[in-house]
Formats: sequence, structure tokens, C-alpha cells
Amino acid sequence: MSARRTLPEGARRGWCPSLARPMPTGDGLLARVHPPLGALSAAQMRAVAAGARAHGNGHIDVTARGNLQIRGVSEASAPRLACALAQAGLGDTRDDGGPQRLPDDPRRAVAACPGAPACCSGTTPVPDHAARLAQALAPLAGLGTAASVHVSGCAKGCAHPGPADLTLVGRDGAYDVVLAGPASGKPATRLAFEAALDRIRKAAAAGLSPPDPMFSQVFQDDVR
Repeated sequence: MSARRTLPEGARRGWCPSLARPMPTGDGLLARVHPPLGALSAAQMRAVAAGARAHGNGHIDVTARGNLQIRGVSEASAPRLACALAQAGLGDTRDDGGPQRLPDDPRRAVAACPGAPACCSGTTPVPDHAARLAQALAPLAGLGTAASVHVSGCAKGCAHPGPADLTLVGRDGAYDVVLAGPASGKPATRLAFEAALDRIRKAAAAGLSPPDPMFSQVFQDDVR
């Protein structure tokens, strides 16, 4: 009979392995990567593959929640793996063994497709814009006003077919702004991303969340 597996010192039930705190398994340590917005760029995919080969045994698992697990990591190679993936934008958001995708993380409320250049229908770099939009909404995270936000590279709305409180739809390098509707809905206005982001930041600073009827005031010059 094999020895009973025990959690590492300081770990607890429900402990979530990460890059900073990999989990012991039968083939070495298991390091878990939590892709922001649940998506990876081509460069990040290459970084994960290179990290698995250089610092693990080359095996990568995909979890039911869309995370990646690099197997066969050692105590010596774990810090190097964490450093390499942090440089690729895949570092941990916390190092205490808790879940990396926090309940109040604004990125949880943002649906995003690959956008351009990954998708031929997209004309905007959706993942980058979605991440910046999530940061702009961060001041609202503790207010208890959950907002659904969707950034789509085109009107098909593949990442979130239904309506959202705020939807930015890429078109010719700018964004149609749809309030309380799907990507195919009628836009309130059309703005360059930086202009839309500036208005959303001002709304967040004022404590206005997309579900709030007052949120549309940030586009009051455009809504008719």
C-alpha cells in the first residue's frame, strides 16, 4: 500500500496550487497557470510550452476551469518557471495558496474573444483592451454591483452570445458601445478604445457601474 499523500506544510483543504506554491504529485510538483480572461496569446502559449519543457517534464494538463497544469516541476526549477511565466504576463495574482481568480476580480465579469489578429473577423486587439477595461472597473469590485461586460472583436459576439450590461463591439479599429444588449444590438455610440475607456474610468470613479441606469450618462453626448 502506498503512503498516504499529505498536503505540504501550511496548506489547507481547498488549497489551490499556483506557480508560487506548486502541489506535490506522483511525478513531481504540479504548477498551475491561471490565464487572465481565460485566454492565451500565441506568445504566451509558446512560453508555457517552453517552460514545461525546460522546468517540468513536458506534460501540460488543461483543467475543467480552463487553467493549465505543468507537471514534473522540481523544487529547484519552480522559481525559474514562475519567473519565466510572469515575464509572459502569466504570473500569480496571490501567493497564499488561495484561488488565483478572486471572487471580486473584475476580470471575472469580462467576456472576451481572441480579437485581431487571431480572428479574421476582428479589427481590434480584444484581450489587451478587455484586460485594461477590467482594470478600469476595478474600483467597483467591492460595491456589490455585479456587472456583465463583453468585449467583442465583431458583431457575432462569440464569447458571450447574450446581452451584457456593457458591450464593446469592434468595428474598423474602433468600438460600437452597446448598453444593456448583445453584440448585435443597437450601439449608443462609436468610439476609439481610449475614448471609451476614459469615459468608463470617469463613471467608475463616480461609483457608477454598468447595471446602474445612471451609467449611460457617461455617453450622454451620444445617446439620443
